[in-house]
Parts: sequence; structure tokens; C-alpha cells
Amino acid sequence: YGNLPAQFEKRIFHVPPKLEKDMLLTQDSLPKVAKVAQLFALNLSPDGKQLVALGAPRSLETVETLINMHYGRLPQLAKMSSWANNLQHQVSDYNETLSKGIQVSFKVDQDLLGMVIGSKGANIKRAQIQVSFKVDQDLLGMVIGSKGANIKRAQALQGVSRIDTRKDGTVMVWAETKQQAERAREMLEIVTEVANVAENEIGFIIGKGGRQINELEKLSGCRITKERDSPVISIAGVRGNVNKAKALLQYTLETLREQREKERVISELTGELRNLGLPYDPFQGEGYGLRFGGVQNRG
Repeated sequence: YGNLPAQFEKRIFHVPPKLEKDMLLTQDSLPKVAKVAQLFALNLSPDGKQLVALGAPRSLETVETLINMHYGRLPQLAKMSSWANNLQHQVSDYNETLSKGIQVSFKVDQDLLGMVIGSKGANIKRAQIQVSFKVDQDLLGMVIGSKGANIKRAQALQGVSRIDTRKDGTVMVWAETKQQAERAREMLEIVTEVANVAENEIGFIIGKGGRQINELEKLSGCRITKERDSPVISIAGVRGNVNKAKALLQYTLETLREQREKERVISELTGELRNLGLPYDPFQGEGYGLRFGGVQNRG
């Protein structure tokens, strides 16, 4: 330590052999001992066999008592330090492995499990990848889905551990890897797509009093609207539901076109039958039918 200031002295304290290993594990606590004793410095020799104290004579007298007390607590301090270091290494290794998408497991003492989890799961959350995004508050219900159906589907994806939503429209996803979190985000993000509909088919899509379009919304979980002054249908919702809505819309249009085609065929057939002098009632009985009246089959 070279030449010491005149008011400082150096004193050596021998570490009991059975405590040398523990002292090496806990030497980061020595500055606290030095501070309490008002020492200039308190250092452990490289071999862990001696404590070297530097300070005023009065401080050196005080530190001797503190060191004896410290010796008494060393085994417990060393045990806690060892646990903490072990947990830190395991968490670091887990984070590194997690970033590679490989699942690992490790075991800790039950009484230390809370330290691993952290307050309100803070450590677990930090150990995982978090992806968050925001949607309009009035669209949050579509993200969640009926009885949480969309959240449950996204949370069932491999690697996804938790999905939370906030009233301000924020959605947070925790997963083992960024790719897995992004996949869940893609499932839950609100997208908007449009479908062009012929002018003469818009009314059928909307339905009387909006009944048809309301049914499409209910079945798909999307918001479906007609753009003003345009035969364009706008569909907003989570990606999977938008695809469902487009399929339902296409089915509805195909049904309309099939119905119109049948009406055309019926109209043509009715004209032909009338030209043949055969009375025709397309709604006879339960379906379409012919009524021949008094005309006989001539064979």
C-alpha cells in the first residue's frame, strides 16, 4: 500500500481457515464493513487468508469488533451469495437460449422461487420477448373476440405464454422468441380490406333494414361497411376473421347470383309453357310445378 498518511495505520486480520472460501465468495460486502467502521479501505488478500484494514486508530479498533461479527455471519452470507450467483447464471443462460428458440428448464429451491419470478412476474417478463401494438379503443373488442376467442387462439400458439390488453387499446404479447410473438401479433392486429360489389348487388348485401350485413358481421366478428357513394364494401377485423368475412360475403353473392339465374330460367320456361297453351303455376304445392288443367296427353 506504499506510504500511508500520518493519521492512518494498517492492521492485518487473519481469516479463520474454515471461513476462507466463504470470505472469497462474499468479499463484495467488505466495502460496507469499511464504511460502517469509517475505514479508508478494507481489502481481502488474493489467497483469502487475510483482511487488510487501513484507517485511523479509532476506526481500526471499531472494525475489529465488526469483523468478528462479520465472521459469524459469513456462512449464511456465502450461502445466499452462492444462490444468487447460481440464479443469475441460470437466468442469463436461459435468456441466451431463449433468444435461439430452444426450450430449457432448471430447478430452484422453493423458497427462492419468488426471487426468480420477481414482483408481479417482472423477472419472467424480462426473460421473455415482448411485442406490443395499439389499436383504436373501439376496435379492441374485435381483437379480443367473442368470450376472448381471438386471444385464446393466439395464446395457444407455440411459444406464446401470455397476452394482455389495456383499455387504451394496447395489446402486449409475451413469447419465447420474437418470431413467435410476431406471429401472435399478426393474428391479433386489425387489418382492413375492401371488396368490390356490383351496384345491383349492394342492396342484397345490406339487406332489408341492414339485416343481411348485420348477420355477416355477427358471423365473422368483423366490422363491415359500405363506403359512401361507392359500391365498395370495407371489412375491418383481425386477419383470420377478415378472411372469414370475405368468404361469407362471396358465398352471399354467389347465392344471390344463383337465385337470379334460377329466376331467369323459370321466367324463360314459363314463357315457353304459355306459348304452348299450358297454364303454369311455379308455386304450386311445396315447390315449382305444372298444372295441365283439362289438357290430355295424346301419347
